[in-house]
Amino acid sequence: MKFRTFRAVVLGGGVLLVAGGFALCVARGRHAASPGGAGASSAPSATVAASSPVPSATAAHAPSTSTPSATATPASPASAASPASAASAASAAPAAPVPLRPIDREVLAKLVAPLASDAVKDAFPGRPYRVELHQDTGHGRPNRVKIDLNRNGKWDEKWNVEADPDGGPRPRRVKREVSPADDETYTEAWRLEGDAWTPLSAGAGRP
Repeated sequence: MKFRTFRAVVLGGGVLLVAGGFALCVARGRHAASPGGAGASSAPSATVAASSPVPSATAAHAPSTSTPSATATPASPASAASPASAASAASAAPAAPVPLRPIDREVLAKLVAPLASDAVKDAFPGRPYRVELHQDTGHGRPNRVKIDLNRNGKWDEKWNVEADPDGGPRPRRVKREVSPADDETYTEAWRLEGDAWTPLSAGAGRP
């Protein structure tokens, strides 16, 4: 009697274990197949985490490699010209001939005859200007002139004179150098042509 009872208990426990295991498997299968299961919810979260990485400190301070777009527009040749360039171009333009002044005519009248000595220190005493005439060795007439327009002891003009080889009263060539600043720095040069001075480049050679 006791053996039968023990066998019934063992068989009943085995049946319960088998039934319980089967029920657990069925329940797990249903849970895995449902949309809200653990497997379905874990995969998307991993994907989201992988697709949005947190930037590191090095990446946050790394310099940008993008190329800035060019915003400056090159200036046109007409607008690029500066006032200094315009002034330089204006100064480089040749000046027009200048008519003879009264003082020029007075000096030219003194050049037609030889000097009594090699120099005349003041050809026009009492005038507001001083004119000095020089007749160097080998010249039959004055060949150099110095003019101090305001008698301040500084020569405003220097003339180099080449007499007419045929003995005519008018010089063959006259070159006139001018110091506009009255500092004996001669930055202008002129040549006598008819009754006017024609501009030359400063420091030009023969008149």
